Parts: sequence; C-alpha cells; structure tokens
Amino acid sequence: MQGGIRLAHLAEESGASPSRLGQWRKEALEGLESVFAQAVWREQGGAARVMATWETRTRESQEVATELLEEVLPLRKMYSPARWPISVPLG
Repeated sequence: MQGGIRLAHLAEESGASPSRLGQWRKEALEGLESVFAQAVWREQGGAARVMATWETRTRESQEVATELLEEVLPLRKMYSPARWPISVPLG
C-alpha cells in the first residue's frame, strides 16, 4: 500500500482480511482507470468527435436521398398511370 502502510497492518486495524483488502484495492484501481479514461475522452473532445461524425453521416445520407429522389421522380412521371393510354390496342 502507499505511504508505507502494510496490508497486514491495515487488515488488523480494520478487521478485514488481507485478501479482501487486496481485492478492494484491485477493484478501486480498475475503477480509477475507467474514470481517468473517461476524463481523457472528454478532454480530447470525444463528444465533439462523435457529434461531428453523426453530422457528417446525416449529411451524406441526406445527399444520397436527394440523388435518389432526383432519379425516381422523373421515372414516376414518365410511367405514371395518368400517361398510359385508356385503351390498349390488342393487335
């Protein structure tokens, strides 16, 4: 442990077993790692990057939808039932 306190001494004072204290220490250190990772992510603009990616993908999707509409609308007009002849010659 930090500061020269031995795990056995701390276990004796707290009444917890040394192995349990070791497990708590391990869990605490693992938790700190994720806390620091989240802090670094925020400091590096993680949320801003996610939003920028989302905005880019949204814009790209809208561009594709516009292109498809530009292709489909003339076809719909060309092949609409209103342009079909009322009677079709059979021969």
